[in-house]
Amino acid sequence: MDRFFAGPAGYPVPADMGLFKFLMMVTASAHLVFFYFLFGAALIGLFHFFRQNSGGVSRQIVVSTTRLIPALFTFTVVTALLPLFLTQVVYGQALYPAVIAHGTQWLVAGVLALALYVYLRICSGRSDTSGQPIWIALALTTVIAGWFSWLVTNTSSLMLSPSAVQSVLLGEAAGPYSHGLSIFLPSWFWFISHSLMGGFLLINTVAMFNEQTEDRDAVMEHGFYGFTVSAVLAILLMFWWLLMLPQTSYDRIIDGHIFLIYITSVVFAVPIIVLANKIHEKGIFVAGLVPAFFIIVMQQWMAMIATDDALIPGLINHDQITVQPDYGNLFLFVFLLVVGIWYATHLAGQYVKFKKSN
Repeated sequence: MDRFFAGPAGYPVPADMGLFKFLMMVTASAHLVFFYFLFGAALIGLFHFFRQNSGGVSRQIVVSTTRLIPALFTFTVVTALLPLFLTQVVYGQALYPAVIAHGTQWLVAGVLALALYVYLRICSGRSDTSGQPIWIALALTTVIAGWFSWLVTNTSSLMLSPSAVQSVLLGEAAGPYSHGLSIFLPSWFWFISHSLMGGFLLINTVAMFNEQTEDRDAVMEHGFYGFTVSAVLAILLMFWWLLMLPQTSYDRIIDGHIFLIYITSVVFAVPIIVLANKIHEKGIFVAGLVPAFFIIVMQQWMAMIATDDALIPGLINHDQITVQPDYGNLFLFVFLLVVGIWYATHLAGQYVKFKKSN
């Protein structure tokens, strides 16, 4: 197995691995927020495309999701770079073989995603929700985003089982898939439930901050009801995921009360968002987005604990990594990260203003 997972022993890093893990968790959470928005919006938009004759709410949801998907696609891709780099630093010895096992599919998915982005930009200016291009855009976004979610789940599941990766690379397995691993299905369904939460929350957010939205109250109601149901489903799937973990990981997550923080985040987010919708108060709504973000952070924290328990005992030993503090580059990294986050927020604000003015 060593020839598949061999990595540089004792290579220096500019800071303690704890900092890299923290940054990985936060940046991965930010990336997943945009991915959940994208995948969820496409799923919900496609569903409502076929229900447009039932009323104006469905038509308005299709309009909102179709116009937002190109921007969501951009932010999803851009925010993926940093967590990918940090994951390579922290878990590279396991990530690289797991990605190689799916190498061809990752390349094909990447090329199709680029082609889809061009098509989405072409469709984004169309306000007619009954035309064929809109249907194709929503369907392709759903399929490709779903494919990426499947690949990510497969890769992360294989990382938890080095022996499964070895079987794939030796040609002993039927394909580069982790379907046989008990963790795969709960992981993927949990992923999809978070995507639905993101999609419904996005619909709710757009209607909350755009007072010119047609059938605004009905759209907001649809958004927060969908978010609530998806959140309850996510909690149930979290318990299924926990039960599929090795006993050590299960005990660490339970004893550390991380799952309780996850549930508490849901419990706080749902009533705050519901209250904000009832009284149309944007400030309260923004306050509800904070625990909603913590839902994703806690998901990443639990996944990181499971990965540590699977890899560090026999495959990766972070204690052997030499720390050579490089405060200059570390400061530059943090500075550029803060500037990048600020500028991304600024661009998002400009995009919203542009859409409102048009």
